[in-house]
Amino acid sequence: MIIHGISQKYFKAIDYFGDKLKLPKDIILEFSYSRKIPMLGHCWESDESIFSRVPIYCVQLKTGQDNQSLLETIAHEMCHIKQYVNHEITASLNTWRGIYVKDEPWEIEAEDFAINVYSELNNIRVKNEKKE
Repeated sequence: MIIHGISQKYFKAIDYFGDKLKLPKDIILEFSYSRKIPMLGHCWESDESIFSRVPIYCVQLKTGQDNQSLLETIAHEMCHIKQYVNHEITASLNTWRGIYVKDEPWEIEAEDFAINVYSELNNIRVKNEKKE
């Protein structure tokens, strides 16, 4: 993965999330921040993907999040990227794995992934600190 627009201190976590989601290595993740968005984050496939040899996904994060919230939000949005890559959701957000739906099962999957993978990452961090 090629990662832009976010501090390098998050690269290992982003790689870890990408590995857990089995995201292709040949995608570009463009991060940005905003105070104005009403949610903690959102993502979409960039229009620039049309002109690129590799898909470009944009992730916008709300500013002012603490470290745990930011990492959980990144994981949540990366789960949505996995859903786009695997054609489980579309930009219209009215189909789930090819079936029209009224609720949002993609959000349930993304939230569960974010909570679980953050917990795993935190446990790894704690174990590493104990070794030192």
